[in-house]
Amino acid sequence: PSPRYDSLLAKVVTHVRSDSFSAAVRKARTALSEFTIEGIGTNIGILRELMSDSQFQSGSVPTSFLDEKLP
Repeated sequence: PSPRYDSLLAKVVTHVRSDSFSAAVRKARTALSEFTIEGIGTNIGILRELMSDSQFQSGSVPTSFLDEKLP
């Protein structure tokens, strides 16, 4: 049997002093760019791509956003 692990390895929470969603997204993208996880696959690449999406960065996405963006 393969080893079991918690699929939630880490949670990234960002905080900015202003009410700027784009600033919080930039801070989260920076945090994700600093992650190094070895030995198992992660979804960091997908999260980086989603946070780079201009629609996501606008803060206005429909509930179908992930279905539309993910293969």
